[in-house]
Amino acid sequence: MCTGLDGESYDDELTSGLVLVRFEGVRGSLNRVAVCASTHLSDFTSVVRQDLPTVNRVDPVGDAGLLRNYLKPENLFPVVVLSVLLFAFISSWVMSAIFEGYRRPELRKLR
Repeated sequence: MCTGLDGESYDDELTSGLVLVRFEGVRGSLNRVAVCASTHLSDFTSVVRQDLPTVNRVDPVGDAGLLRNYLKPENLFPVVVLSVLLFAFISSWVMSAIFEGYRRPELRKLR
């Protein structure tokens, strides 16, 4: 987003030491201007380009084959962690239901 010129060749764009400070709206337009700050002295240039975000579209049919990657040993750690968390959640839920069943008669007496 923020670009300067290399002081030696003036051909290379320089992005190190440049920080995006804020966006400002242009009055009467939907366009926005980037305000940048620099940690060094350099020649600045005005660059007008449209930076569009990268959109990753979901393709459920085409991406279905990627599910096979979860069975590879190097990708097994997240599956194990999620399985342990699911088991802990289900077992704590069952234990709380059992405990509530034992305590329900005592709670009814307090009414």
